[in-house]
Amino acid sequence: MPSSNCESLWVKIKSNSSKFIYLGVIYRHPNQQLDDFEKDLNGLLTNFNLNNDEHLTTGDFNIDLLKSASDNKVGRYHQNLESHGRKPLINEPTRFSSTVSPSPLDHIYCKLRNTTQIAGIAIFGESDHLSVFLFLSTSINRKSEKQIIRCMKKFNLENFLIDLEEALSPWNFNTGSTVHNDFYELIHIFQTIINKHAPLRKLSREKQLQAQPWITRGLLTSIKNKNRMFRKCYKCKDAKLIAQYKNYTNKLTRLRKIAKQQYYFKLFQKCRSDSKKNTENY
Repeated sequence: MPSSNCESLWVKIKSNSSKFIYLGVIYRHPNQQLDDFEKDLNGLLTNFNLNNDEHLTTGDFNIDLLKSASDNKVGRYHQNLESHGRKPLINEPTRFSSTVSPSPLDHIYCKLRNTTQIAGIAIFGESDHLSVFLFLSTSINRKSEKQIIRCMKKFNLENFLIDLEEALSPWNFNTGSTVHNDFYELIHIFQTIINKHAPLRKLSREKQLQAQPWITRGLLTSIKNKNRMFRKCYKCKDAKLIAQYKNYTNKLTRLRKIAKQQYYFKLFQKCRSDSKKNTENY
């Protein structure tokens, strides 16, 4: 939605039929005028209707739908959505704050044919907004793609530098080539050598935590405890439990930052030490 009244990102997903499904993520700044936002959103939904396109829209709209009866603007916005055949799938509060009452600011709207839709809220307290989700039973072509990382298990910096030097030494920069061609050739040579010494590997589900190696088993246990505490607070709304949860969350956040800093500090020290040894050898 090209507009200054909200931020959005759209992707087009190919289904088994000849049609596409449009998926949009929208953020509306709380200070933006609701009338302007509604006008832009209405224009977008009208285009979808004219083209008979299937689409799904979600995001942080910063509109409290619980105020549909008390606020005329919110009520008109809600009625406008229903006139386009789109009903909100999230009807419970998604934002919790100590200064304002709980409110459903994160929405999901969709217009999909021949699908089973199950929407809900994930009870995880990573921020003051809860995550929303939607399960769909539809015929979308999906390919399960695993995360890819470089395998540094057998990486040797000295051998890598030797091979890189051998590959670059016969390269002549004064052949009349453009800067762009030289740059792409350099990238190609570097990628060829790095792929030899640190090949790309698909990351298995069991090893995905290698992407964040500073997350220890102790931190994982603490994260599970934090999520368990949040679910209790969400259900009972006990002030004492909420205070304990906030205190625990703050301590855990500090511990994660410290663990990450210490990990990169040790990694930097090791790289600097290895580099110093290689320099002395030369």
